[in-house]
Amino acid sequence: RDSTFSNNEARHNFEVGGGGVLYMDGTKRHSGEVRIEDSQFMGNSSNRLGGAFFSFPEGTGQTVILRSTFDGNWSQEQGQGGAIYHQSATGNGALRVEASTFSNNYADATGSASQGGALWVHTAPVTIINSTFYRNDATSSDGSLAPDNWWRGFGGALVNHATLEITNSTFAENSAGFVGGALAGDGITLRNSIVANNTAGNPWDIQQNCTDGLINGGSNVQFPQKTTNLGNDYECLTGQTAVNPLLGSFGNYGGPTSVLPLLEGSPAIDGGASGVCPTADQRGFPRSDGACDIGAGEADGGLALTSITPTWAAADEAADFTLTISGAGFTENSVVRWNGADRPTSFVSSFQLTAQISGADVGSTGTAVVSVVEDGEETTTLTFTIVESLNKLFLPLLFRN
Repeated sequence: RDSTFSNNEARHNFEVGGGGVLYMDGTKRHSGEVRIEDSQFMGNSSNRLGGAFFSFPEGTGQTVILRSTFDGNWSQEQGQGGAIYHQSATGNGALRVEASTFSNNYADATGSASQGGALWVHTAPVTIINSTFYRNDATSSDGSLAPDNWWRGFGGALVNHATLEITNSTFAENSAGFVGGALAGDGITLRNSIVANNTAGNPWDIQQNCTDGLINGGSNVQFPQKTTNLGNDYECLTGQTAVNPLLGSFGNYGGPTSVLPLLEGSPAIDGGASGVCPTADQRGFPRSDGACDIGAGEADGGLALTSITPTWAAADEAADFTLTISGAGFTENSVVRWNGADRPTSFVSSFQLTAQISGADVGSTGTAVVSVVEDGEETTTLTFTIVESLNKLFLPLLFRN
């Protein structure tokens, strides 16, 4: 819990193994559990399987990942599972991923196919709920491979050789060197989820998002959709019309992990099936506005304050300035509060406000608390610091003829 693992490396001179951070072969008494909560795995690597985590439960042992981030991990040489490789010895060892983000992970194989930029699973029941897969990649760095060579890579976000159920998750801007920019493999059921703007580098411009048709559990969004001159629909959900989900910029909009927010007018807003929708979104915000949104993040999940700019000022240079507030759930009725008092506020977007702060507000040293309020709801506060003066260093300019 609450741990960070950065820049670790595992190198093996045998055919199997991996896990730049964690290696698990069999849980306690073959029925135990490896549980990761509220943690970050950043920039870890392995030359075999699973850049961050090699997970191999036996019996009914299982792996559970909650509210965690896997960013910038990679698997090279064997190149399977840029972040996680999960395989069950008996077919019963489950993997559950919930409220987590996989971003910028990659798999790059040598002498075989690059597979599963973030996740590679085999012979295991897998459940993914309220999670985001963004800009993961499975592309071989071997420039000698022909454009039609499948070793170039598949499954930019994940490769599945198991039973996989995905609910209220978002797969966007992942890529693969050959096919399946987001998802590769069969046996995948998709519900209330978004698969959009993923790419694959094959010469026929096919299977950009998925390699196989998914089991459509209902209320999904896919985009774009292409019918090639081969006469086949090569997208994830056969027969479903593509619509643009209108995703915002990847970032932190409250909660422990980054997400891709839904912009105003997105067809994913209120488009989900409430019967299978989790009670909260990936950030932990309630899905309680009467209709469930498609994807990992709820557009109407309430107010959240994540950052302010600037965060400090000097009392001896007090002057009026504009404070920029970032968060989520803002409307034109949102008001910024400074030490409990409302300040003139301008609505920029549902993720940003600006407020006018007077020189008198920063005229004496100390701290101020900033929050956002609307209709009786108030966010948590952030601290603005006021120092006595700025220490300035003037360097000479040197000229040479």
